[in-house]
Amino acid sequence: MRKSPPSARNWTASSPTCSPHSASPFPPNWRSGRPQPTRHDIEARARQAHREASRRATSSLELDDIVHGNRHGPLPLRWVYRHVLRELAQHCRHADIPRSRLLNE
Repeated sequence: MRKSPPSARNWTASSPTCSPHSASPFPPNWRSGRPQPTRHDIEARARQAHREASRRATSSLELDDIVHGNRHGPLPLRWVYRHVLRELAQHCRHADIPRSRLLNE
């Protein structure tokens, strides 16, 4: 059976990482000494990575350039952007119904 290192075994509420003023409520990762990332941190990094990848993929394209890979066939980038905005607006309207019901009650 593998034993954990002394720092992980002896972690208590009196350790400095557990103080109410510490950046993370978790004990540090015993291998690196850094606090464990939270779900919010991981999601924020994933969103940032997707934004950067999307910008890299389209940075050299003009709005009238043709992009491939759609089931409708090759389409201009302008159509793709407009479609994404239309879908986003539609899903936002779907969220308006429960939100208005919650606010009115």
